[in-house]
Amino acid sequence: MILLSRVAERLYWLARYLERAQATARLTKSFTHLIMDLPIGQSPEWDVLIETFDAQEAFSQRFNANSETNVMRYLLALNDSTNSIPFSISCARENVRTTRGVLSDDVWEHVNELHLYVQENASQSVARRNRYEFLEEVIARTQLIFSAFQHSLNRDHVHRFITMGRVIERADMATRILDTGAKAIHRLGKKALAVESLLWGNVLESQLALSAYRRSFGPVIDRDTTASFLLQSLKFPNSVAFGLNDMIELLAPLPKAQPALRTVRALNKELDRFEIADAEVSELHEFIDTLQLRLMEIDAIIQHTWFKMSPE
Repeated sequence: MILLSRVAERLYWLARYLERAQATARLTKSFTHLIMDLPIGQSPEWDVLIETFDAQEAFSQRFNANSETNVMRYLLALNDSTNSIPFSISCARENVRTTRGVLSDDVWEHVNELHLYVQENASQSVARRNRYEFLEEVIARTQLIFSAFQHSLNRDHVHRFITMGRVIERADMATRILDTGAKAIHRLGKKALAVESLLWGNVLESQLALSAYRRSFGPVIDRDTTASFLLQSLKFPNSVAFGLNDMIELLAPLPKAQPALRTVRALNKELDRFEIADAEVSELHEFIDTLQLRLMEIDAIIQHTWFKMSPE
């Protein structure tokens, strides 16, 4: 199948924005539950969510205090915040609008309805009493859209670039959430000892990984097994290693795929060799930074090879 580079790029970013909106909703939902469950003084601050997106500077330009209300407004309500759910959904909608010729009508209808829902309800989601319903709706509707992709598309380049976008975004969010969680727990020091298992459970929950983790490791949750599961599991679909294996299958049929394939395979080997149990907090942070840089490199190769092709 021949696919225009600009169409492939829009499909790729459509999936990234949808996955980002869903991940932000899951993270916010699980963090809100965590704050409500933990004793005062034993929970991370709300700006942990801002750190996850490396958005401290952008946030501080709008708000003077890292309060719950301000953080929620930034992530859930602002249309022009590049890290917010409304911004991601609006960008996803625009990418669907300009690629409707290769997508089913259901996809456009679901994305447009999600966009309208978010525009009507985002501002009310800042308050806790409305937040859970809003986040649950965003999660359910994005799942419905991804289901529509799975059941309405041929397994061709359209499906391939959508899936590639989702895999890259999922891996990026997994590393961000794990890294931020590890730093937040370390920052709490002795205060975290009594609730560390609950804190790591929250990290797993935000990645839809808690149930699968328990089936693999049992009820006890700690840093090493959590990091290993989210980074290195070959059975859990939201892990980085699982996503990299998917990327290899997705890239293989594409023309000029060798540079991207070499980079993905090298990262896979690097991930497999890393001994999480022997790593200090700083070493885990450094390794996750390396993972994020490699993911950015893969993204750059994808964009250079298929979206911004120069004439030969």
